Parts: sequence; structure tokens; C-alpha cells
Amino acid sequence: MIPSPSVSGELFTVVSFAPVQGFISASRKLRDLYGSSLLLSYLARAIVRDATSRLGKDKNEDAVISPASVKASRGTPNLLVIRGDYKRGHGRQALLNAWSGVLQACRNWLEEEIRLEDFPYDWATSWHQESSHAWEYFHAQGPSIEAARKAMAIAKGRRGWSGVNWTGESSTLSGSGAICRPSMARVIDPRHLEDAKMREETKAFVDALRNRLGDAFAGEGEEMNLQELVKRLVTYNAIASDAFRGEDLAMVLPQRFGDIAESRVSCWFMADGDQVGKHLEALSKNGSAGESAALRRFSESMRNWAGSLYDGIPEQMQQKATVIYAGGDDLLGVLHSSPGDADHLTPKDLFTWIEKVFPEIWQENDQAREAAHPLTVSMGLVWAAKTVPQREALAHAREAEARAKHLGRNRFALRLLYPGGQHLEWSCRADVLPGP
Repeated sequence: MIPSPSVSGELFTVVSFAPVQGFISASRKLRDLYGSSLLLSYLARAIVRDATSRLGKDKNEDAVISPASVKASRGTPNLLVIRGDYKRGHGRQALLNAWSGVLQACRNWLEEEIRLEDFPYDWATSWHQESSHAWEYFHAQGPSIEAARKAMAIAKGRRGWSGVNWTGESSTLSGSGAICRPSMARVIDPRHLEDAKMREETKAFVDALRNRLGDAFAGEGEEMNLQELVKRLVTYNAIASDAFRGEDLAMVLPQRFGDIAESRVSCWFMADGDQVGKHLEALSKNGSAGESAALRRFSESMRNWAGSLYDGIPEQMQQKATVIYAGGDDLLGVLHSSPGDADHLTPKDLFTWIEKVFPEIWQENDQAREAAHPLTVSMGLVWAAKTVPQREALAHAREAEARAKHLGRNRFALRLLYPGGQHLEWSCRADVLPGP
């Protein structure tokens, strides 16, 4: 059913998308996580560009209300609010076109740079299927932003995707999807599969990638599916330059993976603004014009603030921090030793971050200083030794952030995570810390 416009004749469209697989939650390494976030941001920006080109401007303002337009795609959230009748098919096609371009860039690089004499490429069908079946696309409309958001919640309940069958074993990283190897699309009777030969082919392929990109690209015994392979490949300049055409790679790709990997201990942090919906409601006036104006101002303010964090946080922490994702009121990063492990991360650095650096940085955003309804933030932190797998530390960081919100928001929840999976937790309200 097509929603009716409001009395004023306005119609709002909300668009979102999500990977069919557990794209981020299944991330094992920092490079996986960064590649996932980078891809989500790039694809979201592709939809933003398409909507802007089709709907133009209304009263000298872009049709896309949120996310606000900034220079780089890094940190672009995958939830779009658009003023106007943006068609479902247009957004979905923009998403698939951008994704297909990324896949083609990765495939071209692999076929040119990774050549195995004993295992010729026979995988075109697998790449074609990946281009069409990797994403769910959601679309909803309403006479107000609130109505469109409610319709989106309903739309997300109707899952709409189809899986791809494959022959052979599945990824050792996520347990889903065919293991990526040169002959993965070859049609073979399952009764005639030679497991030893397939594993030999997979090992030869991964070893060739490690030789070309470095041992850090994949661990011993890792067998990735296509999507997992792509989200790692796009974090390398040689592939990203073609995959993300039009982007300034210096503003997209990090140079600090080695610093984090070498750090004896690290502290992962994940932060999220508290009750953003109520905050926007307090800022908006009656009617859709006030609602959209408040959301536009909020998005522009928070994205500009977030864009400054990629350089600002490392600078204020004397290069002992890296921001992985900053998408407005969402923040993910890690404290670690200084470059070359010259200066180890200490508990003093952690409390400098909690008590001084982050509170000062948070107050730099306009929304935290709103007189009517200041925006607060909750943060989860996980202090872990190098022996703790990154995947486990990231999972605990998500849990710690949720715990901080559950305990009352506007607080920190810090976990000391041990190699066996046990942890100790301490939580404290932000407003009772000594502060800057």
C-alpha cells in the first residue's frame, strides 16, 4: 500500500540495508571489522548520491535529511531519511551497483595478481551470485519522519532474502557460505568431491594471498567465503583505489593496524549516544518541518564532530589510540601502545581517556551542549592482553556498552578481560568522575 502524503503534501522515505550474513558480528580481526564498516559506509553513500541526484534540492536543501553530507564516506550510517518519494527500486539498484563495483575490483585484482598454475579460475558464477544475494534492502514511507520510521520497523520484520547453495565445506570463520577457492563455481557431483584436493586448493590460494599481502592477511587454517575475503581485501590500497573510486583513500584507509597488533595490552571502547530519539523530539517543533530541521541539524553536527575524531583522538592520546568507526553518535576505537610498541599502554592512559580526554572531546559536539536537552553518552570499555582474541574483546565491548545503558546511561562500564573468557566489571556514572 502506498502511504498518503501529509496534509501539507509531504512524504518521507526511510531506507536501510543489512548483510544477509553476520557481516560485523562475525568479524574476527580488526581488519575484518574495519572492512565491514568501510563497506557499509561506502554503500550508504552510494544511495545518498542516487537519492540526491533524483530528488534534487527542496528549498535549497538536499532531499537527504540524514545522514548529512560530508567529504568522505567513512562513518556514513546505513539508515537514510529522505524528504520525498524515493522509489524502492532506485535505492536497491544503487546499492547493488556499488556493491557489484566493489566485487569486480576485488575479482580483477585477484585474477591479475594471484595466479596458481595447478588451480585455474572457475568461479564467475559464484561472484555473480554474491553480487545479487549478499544484501537485504528495506524501504518505508510515511507522511512524517516518525511515521516512516514506524513503517521501517515493520518492514524489517519481513525478512526478504534468498540464500545461495554451494558444494563443499563452509567458511571456518562464520560457518556460512562456500569457502573461497579458484574452482569454487565448478559443477561437481557431491558424491565425487575430493575433500583433500579442495583443502589443498584452498591452502594454496590463501598462502598466495599471504605471500602477496603479508601474513597478517589470514591466519593459519583460515578458510574464508567470498564476503569475508572482500571485506579484508578492501582495506589494502591496491584494491581500495579501484573499489572505492572517487574517495580520498588517505581519509578512508587506516595506517595503524600494526600498532594495534603489536600492543601488549589494548583497551577497546564502544560508545553510543543516549536516547537520541527523545533528544531529537526535545529539539524539534510541532509539524514535519520542525522534525526534519532538527534531524538535519543533528546529523550535520554529529557527523562533522565525528569526522574530526579520526585524527583528534590519536593526537590527544599521544598516538596511543585509533578510531575504527565514528558515525555521528556511534564510536568504536582502541587504546594501544605507541607506534613500534615504544611506549606501552598503561592504566594511567586508560583513566586519562575516561576522566579527561573523552569528556573534553564529547563536549566539543554541539548536541552535548544543547541547553534544552543535552545529549549524553554511554561507553563500554574492555581492557585485554594481546593473548585475548580480538573477536572476543570486540564481543565484550558490545556487551559492556549495553551494560552501561542498562545501568542507567550516561556512564562507563569497564571490563578486565582474561584469556580464559572470565572478566571483572566496574561501572561508574560519567558525572561523578573527576572530569577535565
